[in-house]
Amino acid sequence: MNASDIILVTSHNNKSYQTNTLSHKASIDYQYIVAIAYVFIQTTICSIGFILNIINFSVFICKKFSASAYILMTVLSLADAITLGVRIPQGCIFLPHLNHHATDAAIYIYMYSIYVETPVSNMTENISAWLTVALAIERYVSMKHWSLSKRYFTRKTTRQLIASICIIAFIFNIPYFAIQRVSLKYVDGVLQLHSDLTSFSRSTYYAFYSWLRIVFVQIIPLCFLCVSNCLLFILVSHHNRRFTNNKMNNNTNSKENKLSGNTFGISKTHKQRIQVDDTSQDSCTDAINNFGEQKLITESNLQSIQENELTIPEKMVDRDEVQSTSRKNTHDNNDNDNNNNSSIKTKKPILQDRSKQRRQNAQRKLTILLIAVILLFLIGQVPQSLAYVRVFTTLGVCSIDQIQTCVTYHLYRMITINLAQFAFASTFFLYLFLNRDFRETLRFICCRLCQKCKISETNQRLLRETNYLNEPPSNFPK
Repeated sequence: MNASDIILVTSHNNKSYQTNTLSHKASIDYQYIVAIAYVFIQTTICSIGFILNIINFSVFICKKFSASAYILMTVLSLADAITLGVRIPQGCIFLPHLNHHATDAAIYIYMYSIYVETPVSNMTENISAWLTVALAIERYVSMKHWSLSKRYFTRKTTRQLIASICIIAFIFNIPYFAIQRVSLKYVDGVLQLHSDLTSFSRSTYYAFYSWLRIVFVQIIPLCFLCVSNCLLFILVSHHNRRFTNNKMNNNTNSKENKLSGNTFGISKTHKQRIQVDDTSQDSCTDAINNFGEQKLITESNLQSIQENELTIPEKMVDRDEVQSTSRKNTHDNNDNDNNNNSSIKTKKPILQDRSKQRRQNAQRKLTILLIAVILLFLIGQVPQSLAYVRVFTTLGVCSIDQIQTCVTYHLYRMITINLAQFAFASTFFLYLFLNRDFRETLRFICCRLCQKCKISETNQRLLRETNYLNEPPSNFPK
């Protein structure tokens, strides 16, 4: 069989026609553009995105990321990796449009796309959409009602939620396995693939199912994510304003405490100086009085007795002043001790406030990360939701009979599919730039792998050296 004679034949609505004639004829310009986009751009995005999401998954399975939000992100990374991984071979279907040389691989990849890629990618896309909705709910409850999130969003309930989402997504996408019927035949030495729609895909049940899927997978999740993203943005902005206000209040309070401490120290030293001056003044007056007493005793005993009687109450007054000042000093010391005890007692509430602020800051940063993830998901999924055949034909751009040859539909579908896959692949950079724990864990994993590589290289070098030493010389007989 000549590979250049392979023809891919499909039949839809009981009308058999050739969709791809793998010959050396010149194709239309838009077919070249679509083929280049699927072969090179889509394959590159899917390959790189698959590797990056595997890195995300390997980082999030570490023990540091044990919170419920990180568990959801772990499964989300795995679902995105599967979505991109199963779409890597899809671009090879369009290779004959570029090299005008057909192979059997294009036909078998087309069968793989019908029976494996379409159902599995739809399942994982559903899982990604519903997990993103669950993340938005968890973040909103954590920011608004911390006690409720701590009670209901535990690890066990999160795992149960993930299992239920996966089961529902699998059941919900089972009809994709029964949409098309594919058969391979050799006609005059030419391999032909006949693809026909099943009776189920032509029934009203499938039409109802397709609209139901659009509602539950596209419309409701995307609308909910738009609203929840706005609410989360409002909560984060409100928290930022409150955080800045608290920081300004703490700075002003610390300045006031410093000023009050300085004034208290100045007043204390001033009191001590006054007390020293009072005691020195009392000693001076005592010396003067003693000198006056001695002088007056020599003159007359009567006058000395009278003056002594007059000076006794003055001394008593001075003693009372000294005692009162000493009592004041002891009272001030007791006040200082009470202030120290009260400061020790207030250390625990201050530490609790600091831990609360740290927790709130961590929740705020995680919510900012989730807002970016939701925004990226919406950028990729909202345009793609309009690329479904029933939605696109409902908008009136192309009719159902002309959808296979509609240039606008094929170009729009190619752009939106690549945009959605780029969104799935770009979450790695959001985690890398917006999460410090992710960066530290990734750095630790890379360093550990580098150390293992160095150890293996040294072991191989030592093994080569030992083998070289064990070999006999070439000039001696073995």
